Amino acid sequence: MQGAPWRSIQDEGKTMPISATELARGVSQLVSLPDVCLQVNQMAEDETCSAEDMARVVQRDPALTSQLLRIANSAYYGLAAKVETVTRAITVIGSRELRDLVLATSVINNFATLAGDRAFLEAYWRHSVRVGCIARTLARGAAARVLHSERLFVAGLLHDIGRLVMAVRIPELLRVMVALSRSKRIPMREAERLVFDLDHGEVGAALLSDWELPEVMVEAAAWHHEPERAEGFPMEVALVHVADALAHDRADEVQEGCWALLGMDTRRARRLVRDGESKAEAMSGGLLSRG
Repeated sequence: MQGAPWRSIQDEGKTMPISATELARGVSQLVSLPDVCLQVNQMAEDETCSAEDMARVVQRDPALTSQLLRIANSAYYGLAAKVETVTRAITVIGSRELRDLVLATSVINNFATLAGDRAFLEAYWRHSVRVGCIARTLARGAAARVLHSERLFVAGLLHDIGRLVMAVRIPELLRVMVALSRSKRIPMREAERLVFDLDHGEVGAALLSDWELPEVMVEAAAWHHEPERAEGFPMEVALVHVADALAHDRADEVQEGCWALLGMDTRRARRLVRDGESKAEAMSGGLLSRG
């Protein structure tokens, strides 16, 4: 393909062209969301389900239970009394909040078994958690009301998930992209398009669509570098775009329209970010710890 000479993968000795959907589906077949995650997602939207009902589902996975309790007791929530049961965690932080923590934990744990470079994963997830925490904090400080601001954490967490897909499916080409980005001093997404005629936003959106996650998360993954293209959730995509720029300490890269949409300027955003960053450190400790 002209302009994208490496947009192919090796399959049984044959070189075959591949789309964002095909690239994502190859990972989706390896990394599917666990049943507990799918059940908790449904239960969080069911008003007839009690905290005890949801806790029984979560407790089928002892490792997940331990991790969720560690997060609930972290400085992220700053609770006065120790949370010792999943039922109590749901009562204190809410069923939707727990639903999002189950999703975040499941995705991080599943990818840990696929991508081999632990240093890359650690840096990747720390940045992603930071973006998620900043996006959620900004949502609460935005001039316009943002429905379900807790979902901004997961939208921010998963905004770059396409890069993990590339790390799993085309690790050699990803290294070419990184080298090209550095040598030409161009953004990574431009290097991705030069090499593969796709960028991580398209790939990430394809994976989240395949997982049937909410459209707000799909749009945030697809358009966090081009928020003006968001159609269904422009406010939420703008929040992730700003959070990503601030997490990289590149406020000058925020599109002007986003500041107007959020009803804030750089100075106010930076004040909010300080709170988001302290929470990010606490959340990273809970999500990334394997102890």
